[in-house]
Amino acid sequence: MDQEVLQKIGKYEILSELGQGGTGVVYKARDPFAGRLVALKVITPELVSDREILKRFYLEAQSARSLQHPNIGTIYDLGEVDSSPYVAMEFVQGESFQGIIDLRAPIPLAAKLKLVQQLGEGLGYAHKHGVLHRGVRPANLLVTHDGIVKILDFGIAHLESAHLAQAGKFFGTLNYASPEQINDGPIDSRSDLWSVAAVFYEFIAYKKAFEGSNIAATIAKVLNTNPEPLSLCCPGVPAELDRIISKGLAKNREERYPSLDEMLDDLLPIARGLQQSFIGELIMEARILRDQGNIGGAQQKVRAILILDHTHAEGNRLYNEIQSELQRQAPARSEEHTSELQ
Repeated sequence: MDQEVLQKIGKYEILSELGQGGTGVVYKARDPFAGRLVALKVITPELVSDREILKRFYLEAQSARSLQHPNIGTIYDLGEVDSSPYVAMEFVQGESFQGIIDLRAPIPLAAKLKLVQQLGEGLGYAHKHGVLHRGVRPANLLVTHDGIVKILDFGIAHLESAHLAQAGKFFGTLNYASPEQINDGPIDSRSDLWSVAAVFYEFIAYKKAFEGSNIAATIAKVLNTNPEPLSLCCPGVPAELDRIISKGLAKNREERYPSLDEMLDDLLPIARGLQQSFIGELIMEARILRDQGNIGGAQQKVRAILILDHTHAEGNRLYNEIQSELQRQAPARSEEHTSELQ
């Protein structure tokens, strides 16, 4: 049965509220004409009181709307209702990086690096198409249930940052703002790269790279200090990651990686080595569970393998074997259920 429609915003049927933030309210909504669910973000009126900022927002959101990449949340539509702009985006079910960090979820390093790799690939694609994000942070990075990263809030992030800069305020964005953003200097893709490195650090360590007791202290850390190396605070993290993150967080943007592609060139050999080692462990665990008759447990292990490497030959072979076993067991379970009802 379809969910009850609570109200309408433009053509969109509002089904529930998903959350509120500095930029506005996000609703789960239905587009009755396209026949699909969307995440509808209605922008806070205070953010659009300056018509120049609003004009810039529309220009950037239109540019982001042209982006088509598996790691970028698709923008379907832009509009305005009662002087409040809205953005209709791809509805993504999953958990944000922020939620994972808050829970301190026990995710293997190999899987974390796979997610960071997707973040770099999606944002790198946007940069190649001339689109900056300007507000990358854990809250606008979602991970779907099948392990796909989705980058959200292109254009919207700039709208918020412009408003906050005018008001002299910083909220959750400050911990991920590059030195040039704080100093109101020129911004390019290397500023986004800084934010990726700050998120990368926090996602591994479950603590922020730069955090002070107040705004002034946090700004001082961003401008003047370096975070503790991951290899010292996180057991099992290879020292090679310290160099990558340190280069991504260089205070002088000329000393950072020129692009996310070059950052990934250094990251991928480390990630692949860890992933293959971890996949080997998962293969053994899946086989043991299958042999013990725990087909559901084996299936979960194989799913994790294919999230890390969907082309893995042994993983795909095991997946097919387990699916065949589940199909074979299905009639037997159905007969047992029928017998119980008689």
